[in-house]
Amino acid sequence: MKISSRDRLLKIREIFESETNEEKKLSLKDISDRLKQEYSNGTDEFRVNIKTIRSDIDELIKSGLKIDVCTEEKGKYVYYYIGEALDMHEIRILLDAVYSAKSLTDEERNKLIRKVKTLTNKGDSEIYDNKLYVSNQLIVSESTHLKYYLDKIHRAIFNRNKLRIQYGNYDTSKKFNIHHNGDFYIVHPYNLVWSNDFYYLVAYDEKKKKVINYRVDRMRKVELEEEKYQTDIKFDINSYLKSCFNMYPGEVDIVQIKFVSKLINAIIDRFGKEIDIVDKDDSTFTIEFEAAINEGLLRWILNWGADAEVISPKYLKSMVKDEILKMSRMYI
Repeated sequence: MKISSRDRLLKIREIFESETNEEKKLSLKDISDRLKQEYSNGTDEFRVNIKTIRSDIDELIKSGLKIDVCTEEKGKYVYYYIGEALDMHEIRILLDAVYSAKSLTDEERNKLIRKVKTLTNKGDSEIYDNKLYVSNQLIVSESTHLKYYLDKIHRAIFNRNKLRIQYGNYDTSKKFNIHHNGDFYIVHPYNLVWSNDFYYLVAYDEKKKKVINYRVDRMRKVELEEEKYQTDIKFDINSYLKSCFNMYPGEVDIVQIKFVSKLINAIIDRFGKEIDIVDKDDSTFTIEFEAAINEGLLRWILNWGADAEVISPKYLKSMVKDEILKMSRMYI
């Protein structure tokens, strides 16, 4: 059976993309055997020269196909398809992020996983079937509108368009209620922030005349306005986020907290190794950092129970003490 040079090239490309990767390499003879299997129809009619196959591979490489060549122990050349853009560990990182994302519905998660798997060569596809398991129960998002809102928000930020949004929360009946009888907020979208597994829009609210953090999955009817807004040149997102703790805003102050020594790894996980340790002994260490004094910080401190003690500022220490007294009265 005679095949054209074009068909032969396309078939060799298909063999590389579907059967090879860094761990699965093919020799020129291997490729020749696969071509014979494809085109000989059980006879010995098909013939292809090894030199021709080598020339075909060179042409594929010149055309941009990422094929690597190396030698085995006996000096035999073997070839494999590198992939288009991402390494195996990079694909794995992306898939793990998709598996653990709270903001995705099951349908969106499965669709995105299928798309991510196409970013590398087909020969690796089975490797990525090993699923990441999330230790805490994953609360699946009900926000089927989220992907459309994110697109509108990104375009609004880029083009400096105002946004009209509705915003709400759940009540104890698990019913979602729109704030202010469904009235729209007119906001100037500054930045999108990913924090605590949720998207937040940092935006200036025209009515309240201040910057507010909006959870994107709690928005409804996000609409792009034609009217532009003037960028506040004084606003710096990095400085602003420093004035928030767990996305709660507040006045920034210098905080000192003493922890028992066993919590050092948890503190490094939260602040990084750059955190200032201003005092320590055999059983405790004290850190100092700038933070917004707000409910988010208060709840975070209480999370550690008796293993954390606020040293300063004094008014934060009083806030913690008052909250502990309220809690203790509930159990008398």
